[in-house]
Amino acid sequence: MTNNEKYLVVGAGNISKKHIDNIKRLKRNSLVFNLSSSGRNIDPQSNNADYLLRNFQEAHEHKFSAVIIASPASFHIEHALFFSSLNIPLLIEKPLSDNLKKYEEASNTLLDLNEKIKIAYNLRYLNSMIFFKNFLRENLLGKIYSVQSEVGQNLINWRPKKNYKHTVSSNKKLGGGALLELSHELDYLTWIFGDIQSVFCKLSNTNHFDIDVEDNVESILQTKSGLCINLHMDFLQNKTIRKCKVIGEKGTLDFDLLENKIIHYQENEKIEIIYNENVFDQNQPYIDMLQDFLNPDTEKLNNLASLDEAKYVLAIIEAMRVSSKENSLIKVD
Repeated sequence: MTNNEKYLVVGAGNISKKHIDNIKRLKRNSLVFNLSSSGRNIDPQSNNADYLLRNFQEAHEHKFSAVIIASPASFHIEHALFFSSLNIPLLIEKPLSDNLKKYEEASNTLLDLNEKIKIAYNLRYLNSMIFFKNFLRENLLGKIYSVQSEVGQNLINWRPKKNYKHTVSSNKKLGGGALLELSHELDYLTWIFGDIQSVFCKLSNTNHFDIDVEDNVESILQTKSGLCINLHMDFLQNKTIRKCKVIGEKGTLDFDLLENKIIHYQENEKIEIIYNENVFDQNQPYIDMLQDFLNPDTEKLNNLASLDEAKYVLAIIEAMRVSSKENSLIKVD
């Protein structure tokens, strides 16, 4: 075998295939290996990897430059621990795990690799999201009074080529449910507006899909600065939506993440489109994220989520679950 750099992608779903294709695009002379997290055989014709591994033990026969863990969330910590002994960069697809306890039990080992473990929250790499964050950080909206974030899509239409009941999103044992699958929102909200101090949340399963996870989330998050954020998540809407509205001293920002468009509603009913890129390469954020992971530049701002940031998202999710169960306001530890 050649001395080319080797990379491993764990998982056999659509996101794994995307990572394989993007590694081959960025590292043209590399060899990309793929391993099914469940141990099942991967169809070579549906996969662009150079080599398919049959089991995890085979991974120890190779010297990988990095590993991407894109298995179901319930296996993320187990797989991260397996590769931690290799002392190489690990990129874990969001979320970090399906529950906080699994991470805390492994934290001593994983924290030894803290700088080498990153979490793939790709919305941080949308040019519109970066613009949105900078606009607010530069105080161009003045004091922020409130935030409303919404994300929703019909679960059946999410992955139309698969039976939705067999997907990760629909299964508790794989880390499914709206809270974990749509945790992008919790990541970008804390990334932009700061740490969450307390939550009040109501999770519900409408029984519309006959699944064992929540498909609807209503919540109020209060940041440590006192800002209230209304967050809605669901698997129900037939018209896909992903928006964030910010009401501030100098007007209102209406950010449509799907349209890649930001409108600033100002005084005297003045309307200004301050960002508009409705035709763009949807793969580019994944490319930029992978570029930061594979070729870190100490002189360039790196937007990859850290282990601590991803752990904090899990802590918020845990508080939201407790809040819904106890029907009370819960502090985020």
